[in-house]
Amino acid sequence: MNIFNSVFPIILSMFIGYLIANYWLRDGALWDGLNKIVYYIMFPALIVNSLMHADIGDLDKSFIIVLNLLVILLIFILWCLKPLFKDKLFWITFIQGSFRYNSYVFIGVTLIYLGPSSIPAVAIITGSMIFTSTIIGTFLLSLYASDKANFSSSIVNVIKNPLVISCLIGGVLNYIAIDHPQLLQINFINNSLDILGKASLAVSLLAIGAGISVKLKKRMMLGVINCSIVKLLIFPLMVVYTMLYFEYDRQLILICMLYAAAPGSTSASIMIKQIGGDYQAINNIIGTQTALCTLTIPLLLFLFPYMNI
Repeated sequence: MNIFNSVFPIILSMFIGYLIANYWLRDGALWDGLNKIVYYIMFPALIVNSLMHADIGDLDKSFIIVLNLLVILLIFILWCLKPLFKDKLFWITFIQGSFRYNSYVFIGVTLIYLGPSSIPAVAIITGSMIFTSTIIGTFLLSLYASDKANFSSSIVNVIKNPLVISCLIGGVLNYIAIDHPQLLQINFINNSLDILGKASLAVSLLAIGAGISVKLKKRMMLGVINCSIVKLLIFPLMVVYTMLYFEYDRQLILICMLYAAAPGSTSASIMIKQIGGDYQAINNIIGTQTALCTLTIPLLLFLFPYMNI
């Protein structure tokens, strides 16, 4: 019942967003603007406000090393499968769709399901994995896309990422507040950040639903489905059982599972379009994964209590 009460509102909100975008407010520019507001203002406010008040002293931060190594392992495995792909650009796009993640879905689902106690781990994962996925994604595309990427500019873009910046700001304020706790008692700042942060969850879920599209082309249907299976089921299970082996806290493992179970990121589509990969394929992958995650995330949450080694 807890899974239903937590996940059904998420699915319903995304479905409402889908209906609004397809049958009422069809202007794509409106949803693009809404995504920017969430990405540049609302989510950063949520992360800063939550992280500056969070107690991260007891959090075992070594888990982020494990996550990064698992991403690298997944990419290596898919790299070894290159002979199975006839289309080189689709192969590299397949890899992108297997490890890039939608931070909107990850943050929204985790906070609704687990509440504020998940914020420290969410903030660390968001900051670290955005950096990792962007750097690796750019490197792979630079090797195989028709146009060479400017690797140094991609580093600058990561540093300028609002979610990364908000993690740094929240972490610095949290550290300063250890010796100056009065910093956390400035009510008008707390209230402003709280309002924007709470609004981010509802608005982001509507925007995610608005972006769902599953118009698959037959030539890439099998590849898109296989990529979705890897991203939404195989990778989350890799994360869970690896972290169970290292005996991490169950809630931390659950948070990491939700990170791994999030669908592909729209930022991957933007990057591929700019550098020269298979733009149509990544859009099909992201759309399919976003739609399917409304089924796979509840399934994983239901099975999680029974996962043991």
